[in-house]
Amino acid sequence: MQGRGSNFYVVDMRAISNNKKHSARLRSGEKVELVELKRLDMQYLYEDDNEVYFMDPDSFEQIAAPADILGNYRYYVSAGEELEVRATEDGLSLVWAEIPTFADVEVQSVTGSAAA
Repeated sequence: MQGRGSNFYVVDMRAISNNKKHSARLRSGEKVELVELKRLDMQYLYEDDNEVYFMDPDSFEQIAAPADILGNYRYYVSAGEELEVRATEDGLSLVWAEIPTFADVEVQSVTGSAAA
């Protein structure tokens, strides 16, 4: 007895160029190119326009990346904080940053009923 059509797999992927997630339906036997990413510990420096800047603490080389790799955490990360990032094999493009579970923040002022 023959099956009805070919098998499909639904795969969630992330584009390296813009860090956006999308799903794709792949047929059984279809091939995809895998990209190896390097794990690096880098120091966050600052944000300028829509880019964030990191520094390799060993070589002092600075690398810019799209601010999207930090998501909303970019509002809480402090200059000098060390983050684990993923980079392309050549180490020139940062594509993802490991966001810490907790952040230390200081409350500057409180308004309304919470101020009492």
